[in-house]
Amino acid sequence: MVRNLDTYSKVQVRGTARFLWAKRFKSREIHCEVSAVYGPHVMLRPAIVKWGLQFEDGRTDLTNVKRQGRATTVSKRILHGALGGRYYSQQWQSERRTHCTGFGNIRW
Repeated sequence: MVRNLDTYSKVQVRGTARFLWAKRFKSREIHCEVSAVYGPHVMLRPAIVKWGLQFEDGRTDLTNVKRQGRATTVSKRILHGALGGRYYSQQWQSERRTHCTGFGNIRW
């Protein structure tokens, strides 16, 4: 009989997947075992396959790796624009390279 766990972290689920991967379980079997304990939507099978490939490549860290080149926070100025969202719209319209004024005369 399996006991369902109500509270868990992603690291615990990945650790369980790594343990079962080390015991040579197939991704389908790992998904069945993880779903039985943590719930049906905890980790989808494509994610288990992805983590299994990373384990084969030698990955040992189970936490998320920070991505380079992405902002970790977003300021309100960027979200809403300098003038209530109109500034960025006007800036985009003035800097766009193609203008749609001549398309009305094209016959298909």
